[in-house]
Amino acid sequence: MEHIRLTKRLKRIFSLAENLIDNDNRGILYPIHLFIAALQVKAGVLGELNLKLPIDINSLMKISDQLQYDGKEYIHHYFNSKVSDRTIQVLKMAETIMNNYGQIYLNEGHIIKAIFVSDNEVRNFFSYEEIELILDITTTPRDLAVSLINYVKPNFKSTHLIVRRATLSDTEELLNFIEKEFNNKWLCNIKSGFSKEVIPIYIAIEDNEIIGFGAYDIVKKGLFGPMGITKAYRKKNVGYSILHSCLNDMKNDGYKYAIIDEAGPIEFYEETCGAVIIHK
Repeated sequence: MEHIRLTKRLKRIFSLAENLIDNDNRGILYPIHLFIAALQVKAGVLGELNLKLPIDINSLMKISDQLQYDGKEYIHHYFNSKVSDRTIQVLKMAETIMNNYGQIYLNEGHIIKAIFVSDNEVRNFFSYEEIELILDITTTPRDLAVSLINYVKPNFKSTHLIVRRATLSDTEELLNFIEKEFNNKWLCNIKSGFSKEVIPIYIAIEDNEIIGFGAYDIVKKGLFGPMGITKAYRKKNVGYSILHSCLNDMKNDGYKYAIIDEAGPIEFYEETCGAVIIHK
């Protein structure tokens, strides 16, 4: 069975968490270590969390130092250190949350949500209002902005993948693809895109079948999205190719910025096109 992939930010959090372990808890990693490590990362939504809700890390460290060893310890392929039973439960729940959203990379939002659901040490440290704020900042889709002022479309080549602008003749196949792979929420928006003089929709084709699509200017002027890639192709740069095809058109149309609406995989857009979170 293939191991679930981790975002780069989550890999850093896991590494920092292992660095927190000391002899007081027998070198075993607990969920509170994961949360403290997340607070040490100042990028993305975690940077916003630090700005909006300063958290006393020293007090959390004192709680972690007082954890009682229960004689249970496990090995998990994410870590070099041994982990507690509760950490195993958090990881399983985080993976379930990831799967429920149809995502393929485990990220910090999945872990933080799982911690607050299942770990008393962290949950009891905060008020109800603070927990709501933390989860709102770290686990909900966010709007992102991409500067197009100095944007240059990167070169990408594939011997099999075709990414091109959709034509009217693609309408039925694309709508059927969206209905099958995703949900009806996007159908009306995509239908409206086909009514424009220049259709602002790109499709990815492999073996004569649509495997992904992306659009801009159909929900709102200057807005990128929606974009959807069939799950089997999400690790093959299909989204990368579609995204940059759309951003290049937006640049050529005179936009200085593109807004990405309610981005789920935030780190993908941060790394792929330098997107930044629009703070609430």
